[in-house]
Amino acid sequence: MARRTQERHQGVEAGPQGPPEKERPFRLGLIVFAVVIVFAGGLVVYLFGFRTHPAPPLPSTQASSPPTAAPTQLVPSVGPAPATTYDAFAALPSPQQQAVMQQAIDHYLAVVADTFMHLNPGLLPEVATGAQLQVLQQAVQGAIQKHQPVSEQGAATILHIVLSPRPYTFVSIDVRGTGTDQYLDPTTLQPIGTPNTTTSRSSFSFVIENGVWKVSEHIQEQAS
Repeated sequence: MARRTQERHQGVEAGPQGPPEKERPFRLGLIVFAVVIVFAGGLVVYLFGFRTHPAPPLPSTQASSPPTAAPTQLVPSVGPAPATTYDAFAALPSPQQQAVMQQAIDHYLAVVADTFMHLNPGLLPEVATGAQLQVLQQAVQGAIQKHQPVSEQGAATILHIVLSPRPYTFVSIDVRGTGTDQYLDPTTLQPIGTPNTTTSRSSFSFVIENGVWKVSEHIQEQAS
């Protein structure tokens, strides 16, 4: 009995023994398999991260082009200023003198037409002076008293330009003009009655006041 008890005690103290020889290859295979799984997982993570992060661009061997500047808007060229002195006008070639006087007569006719349509003489001093300004002011005052606006449409073609002798004091132009006058309704400014159309030859004298060309005299030679 004592011997059996001693054998059991020795068996307990001996502790667990290593696995049987048959179990060792199996566990070794598990370890190798686990290592392979871990390595394969790391490789997959590495490849996935490499694909999702694009490679930085290679430095270019060519010089980078400078940024393209926005296109510059071209400012339209401004023609020569109109002659505002007699000497400057006298120095112009004939075609330019023609252009300056044509612009002056067209502006004069436009302002006069607007004056008689709206019965407002306020703009007349900008295009007329002296005796001609008085003639126009009297005419528009008569239209105001009658409360009768008039539509005036006309055009003038310059035939001749004559510059006064030195010292220059005026420029005279001969024109052939056509015009149509027609009464307007005072309220609606619609045409009423029958229009009157005329063709005439006239002479205008232009003077310069403060750099502005103005009509100082208008002589109508003939009308039809």
